[in-house]
Amino acid sequence: MNRALLQRLVPNTLAAATEGRQRAEIGPFALFVSGASGDPIQSFAVPVAPVAEWRPAVVELQQAFDAAGRRFRVEFFRELHPALSPTLYAMGYEREMEAPLMVLHRAAYRAGPDSPARLLAPGDEAAIDALMLVQREAFDQPMDDAGEADFRIRLRQGLARGSRQAALARLDGVPAASGLLLIGGDTAELAAVGARPAFRRRGLAEAVCRRLLDSYFAAGDLVWLSAAAGAELLYTKLGFHPVGTQLNFGRSGINAQLK
Repeated sequence: MNRALLQRLVPNTLAAATEGRQRAEIGPFALFVSGASGDPIQSFAVPVAPVAEWRPAVVELQQAFDAAGRRFRVEFFRELHPALSPTLYAMGYEREMEAPLMVLHRAAYRAGPDSPARLLAPGDEAAIDALMLVQREAFDQPMDDAGEADFRIRLRQGLARGSRQAALARLDGVPAASGLLLIGGDTAELAAVGARPAFRRRGLAEAVCRRLLDSYFAAGDLVWLSAAAGAELLYTKLGFHPVGTQLNFGRSGINAQLK
């Protein structure tokens, strides 16, 4: 395990999480709460420091989620906090996602032909509408209305600030695939890459990735992602390689009784 490399990614996760959310320090956790949406994926916590015993910190964190009226959710890199997931399991929390954590250095990027995808310009509301259409249909668990509105606000603000880049691919003029780069610290996360069902297996998700990577690697040197099921082949083709594991834990309902 390259611990230094994994730690280099943490400032990026914190910067991306802070945008458009309220941040609170809860023991060794940073808690990020969306004031606009109760969608479970919009509010979450990230461990920022190791502790000898996680249980008291998790109890305090659960209380903070309850006070905010939000569902418990923790996202972290297993290799940086190996004792956290056994504690969460023992306390009755559920693993909701386990995904390969992959990185790509600029020198390892396998460039391809010029991408037909295009970057979104700040203030281009028509392009944002098109991207939101793709996001709505590309994933198995779409956001609720409030979550979508929250996502749109952060996207609009991030494009204006330069903390986000977004790319959209069209086919015969129809929005077909899209993705984002979340920029912060000295790295960027490739996220929310997807294609609408009718436009899959046509290389459009790859085109979106290449447009974003070509743009970022003009100055930046490291991009990371957590690979969705079935997407590893695409990312390996681009030059990404696995370095760890992204874990998300949660618990159904609010005010769930701790064991």
